[in-house]
Formats: sequence, C-alpha cells, structure tokens
Amino acid sequence: WSPDGIRVAVASASGHIEVWNVETNRRVWSARGSGKGRAICEMAFWRSNLVIISSNAREPEATGFLKVIDSRTGALVSTADQFKEFPRYLSVVPDDEVAYVGAFYGGMINKTNFMDGSHQRSFGWRTGVYGTVKDPGLQGIAVSDDGTLLVAIVDGGGYAVWDIKNDRPLHEELSGRFIQIQFLPGSREPLS
Repeated sequence: WSPDGIRVAVASASGHIEVWNVETNRRVWSARGSGKGRAICEMAFWRSNLVIISSNAREPEATGFLKVIDSRTGALVSTADQFKEFPRYLSVVPDDEVAYVGAFYGGMINKTNFMDGSHQRSFGWRTGVYGTVKDPGLQGIAVSDDGTLLVAIVDGGGYAVWDIKNDRPLHEELSGRFIQIQFLPGSREPLS
C-alpha cells in the first residue's frame, strides 16, 4: 500500500507488476515480466515511488536488482547494483533513500542507497557481528521507521536485533517460532 492509502501494488513470480488506484478501482499501470525466472521478491512504497527487489529464484547463487519505479507512471527512477546470494527481503526507511536488502542464503543484509546505488554497510553473521550461527538463511527483515533498529528472522525461527544508529548488536535469540517481522508505523517495537 502507498503511504497515502490510494495505491496498491501487486507482483508475481514471473516479474509482472500492477499498480491499482483503490479509490477509482482502476489499474494505474502494469509491466509484464520476462517469465524467465526473474521474480519480484518483495516491494515497498517509498514516498510516491515503488522500490522492488527482483531475483532469479531458480539459482542458488542468484543475483538480483534493486529498482525504484514511479508508482504513478511506471517510469524507472533508478537501478542499484547487482546483489548476490539470492536477495529476497526488503525494508525501506520512509525519510531516507536507504533500503535494507536481505539475502535468502548466507544471512547477509546490505544497506544500500537506492537512488545512487552505493553500498553503505553490511549486517550479518559473516561480518562477525554474530559468530554463533553457521551460514543461516534469512526468513525476513524489518527496519524501524526512524531507521535506528534492524531486526532479522533467521532459519529456525530465531532473530537478531541491531542498533543501526550506534552500529552495535543488541540481542539475538537463535531459537524461536518467528516467521515474519515488521514494525508498526512510527514505532520502535517490532511485531512478529
């Protein structure tokens, strides 16, 4: 859903995207995917734009792309560099040009400026932040609206929390039953 509640975006594993105006019940625009395995993995609205992460889900070493599309017209605004290790999860900060992209394999989360494509930071078990899990897969990520907290759900239902602003891990729980995570708008308390 767009921040103003007027537009909703839907996508498919074949890369097809549609944006609808819920007030008029009309499609605003649509784009057909290639149907060659380039799936739309996740989308998020950022201001009037739609941020998407796409990946080839058929390859374990799949690369993916982060794109910003004008949700009103379907015009491409920007494309970030390629991501490796099957980028699957996406979270954006409403007041910043930053996206957090999580890899399904390997547990890496990359902080990227999606307007200029610059890589800013990596979070994950391979960076030495948490050395207790060997090569975990991610099941979801979320960033608080103020951009200060990052939460990741790992295989097996565990989770980890980072204080982004102060660049330090806060907590990890390696066992649990978490399958999805998000923050309520304006909140620093995650919901699972």
